[in-house]
Amino acid sequence: MDLNYPPSLCTIGPEFGIDRLPTVGLLESGEPRMRKLLLVTTLLALVSLSSRGYAANLLSNPGFEQAFWGWSNSGAAIRTSNPSAYEGTKYIFGPNTSQFSVWQEVTLADHGYLEQTIDTGLLTAEFGGWQSGYMDGAGIVDKDNGRILVELLDNNGGVLDTAATAEFYRLDNIWEERSDSIALLAGTRSIRFEYLGIRVRGSNNDAYFDAAYLNIAPVPLPGAFWLFAPAIAGLGVFLRRKPAA
Repeated sequence: MDLNYPPSLCTIGPEFGIDRLPTVGLLESGEPRMRKLLLVTTLLALVSLSSRGYAANLLSNPGFEQAFWGWSNSGAAIRTSNPSAYEGTKYIFGPNTSQFSVWQEVTLADHGYLEQTIDTGLLTAEFGGWQSGYMDGAGIVDKDNGRILVELLDNNGGVLDTAATAEFYRLDNIWEERSDSIALLAGTRSIRFEYLGIRVRGSNNDAYFDAAYLNIAPVPLPGAFWLFAPAIAGLGVFLRRKPAA
């Protein structure tokens, strides 16, 4: 089954457990058989990716256990109690400020995603985190709220697309997950992840935030696709056979 792939190959991403997929070199070959093989390989890769679940978190220090290492910070501080952190021992809030934010810019190439892979439009960014708020002994809630914002950036830092969770506050000091997703557009080279906290009442900004995450996953496949998966796999085996001598 030696296909003699050309050297121009594309990495889907080490987190997915699939090291390499033939892309540009095969397309440049212009051979119909190679084009068919590329299609089958890509589809089979998507099946594998979907069955493996989400990739690793691309954010550094997502739970703020190392304070603000890896984050840029405007007005946020570390908090450890009332309530306890969702995970670990630390989370963030805004002391005596009407607004605070923390953010990171993640370069996709640093995590094994090559331009050819991103530009297929077959990947999506899943993002989120856990939010909570303050309630005093009398049961009064501040209603300070927070939201997560994501921007897809090109090579020059230009914004290609944005997504955000709705503004949210949580009653009774309970942590609640907030999440959303955005498809990676062609030309996306980095992703900016930001959490923004807004004060509504009181002196502190109690839009608590913990356990942030940013994952890259395959675009969800239609349910009907799985009906054809065995046939696609069989076609892949057929195309990989050596022609008779």
